[in-house]
Amino acid sequence: MTFPGIRPAGRHLSALILAIVVALAVGLSATVFGQEKPKGSTVEQALIKVENDWNDAMVKRDVVARGRILAEDYSLQPTPTACPTISKPLLVCEPS
Repeated sequence: MTFPGIRPAGRHLSALILAIVVALAVGLSATVFGQEKPKGSTVEQALIKVENDWNDAMVKRDVVARGRILAEDYSLQPTPTACPTISKPLLVCEPS
């Protein structure tokens, strides 16, 4: 039985389905068989190292390392009006 305006599936539809299946198989093979993820850039690795060094210095209360990491003109103002500016000498000193 056929309907007006609708053609039975032929070679064109089969070729299209085959092309879609092949494209999906190729696309998924890279994720399934796992290509190695690229390592971070050298800049990213340097930033991670500085962050880890800072965290270690804070945990160990290493004022020399904190002084080495911070720039001389470092300052931080958490909020414009509520808190005073935090400068390098305040972050490097060890609270009593």
